[in-house]
Amino acid sequence: MKLLKPPEVSPKELFYLIQDLYSKTRLFYLLKSTIDLGIFEHLEEFKTPKELAKEIGMDEILLESTLEALSDMMGLLDKKLENGNAYYKNSKVAQLYLKEDSEYSYLLPIGDLFKNLEYWRDFGSILKNKKIVDERDFFSEVVKVMADECKCWELQKTIEYLLKFEEFRKAKKLLDIGGGHGLYSIGFTMTNKNLKCYVFDLPEITKDTENYIRRYNAKNVFTIEGDFYKDDIGGDYDIVFSSYNPGGRDPLIIKKIYNALREGGLYINKQCFPSCEDVGDILDNMEWNFFEFKNYKKEKLRYSFERSLQFQDYIRFLKDMGFEILDIVNLKDILGYEMVKNTRIIVARKLEGKNERGI
Repeated sequence: MKLLKPPEVSPKELFYLIQDLYSKTRLFYLLKSTIDLGIFEHLEEFKTPKELAKEIGMDEILLESTLEALSDMMGLLDKKLENGNAYYKNSKVAQLYLKEDSEYSYLLPIGDLFKNLEYWRDFGSILKNKKIVDERDFFSEVVKVMADECKCWELQKTIEYLLKFEEFRKAKKLLDIGGGHGLYSIGFTMTNKNLKCYVFDLPEITKDTENYIRRYNAKNVFTIEGDFYKDDIGGDYDIVFSSYNPGGRDPLIIKKIYNALREGGLYINKQCFPSCEDVGDILDNMEWNFFEFKNYKKEKLRYSFERSLQFQDYIRFLKDMGFEILDIVNLKDILGYEMVKNTRIIVARKLEGKNERGI
């Protein structure tokens, strides 16, 4: 008789959830495979599935369905019909971001997402046994991904925003603390020819910085090797800039930054302040906790360490240190999309007539 009695709750919501997750996962893996096969490299001009299948050596029937999915379901291909045949070519988005030779190629960050998926596949073992990693190796890998990410809109829009500040336009000496790839400093010197930028980071990372400096022929960008937790960061800077640097929320590093600035100098911090409120943050925080660092104690929120301040405490600490807050802007309002809603740019000025502060 139990067989004829329906469950107390309909499985409808569960079925919809599972189907939605399954469909999106299939599309993500389809995208990864088309990138690996170089399909976007072959579709600068309109081609039929038959023509493309012959070029890259694929099953024509499966390829036709793949191109349909890329076009109709993902919007990554443009499609036209002529004489009963369907022709496909890269959309503008695909041409800009999904080709290897594009200045704005997003292939490396996409590959990094798939690497993270491999961790999720092994999530059961991670729950029982976290991995211990060397933070220097971790950040060395992240730098290249962050470089390609920032080139796709964020760098340009950040600079566009900062140009409204006269102090930024007239600055002559800038420290890019934890600057990694150095692309922000390179961009800053392109807009201000009198500016000299110093990218401070670990020796393993500044090797990559030097490669970017040479690539863009940046004459006024220099590197300083060191660990900002332990080493002196210099002084008499007009601006200290920090982008996604966890140290930017550390009271000890903020003190160093304050003392390194000249009076009236700007501290510009583009910083993520993660929360525990929505699903995206919860999953990002979980990824952050998949492993532990050898030498630094992490906190549970993404990109947070043992002294990291949350937003309200951070603003209060800046004011107590002797900074005047000039502006706070949510990055989503600059970029125009919600994915960065927890990231803010804080522009603070070191007040004149203040003595060196302690913690």
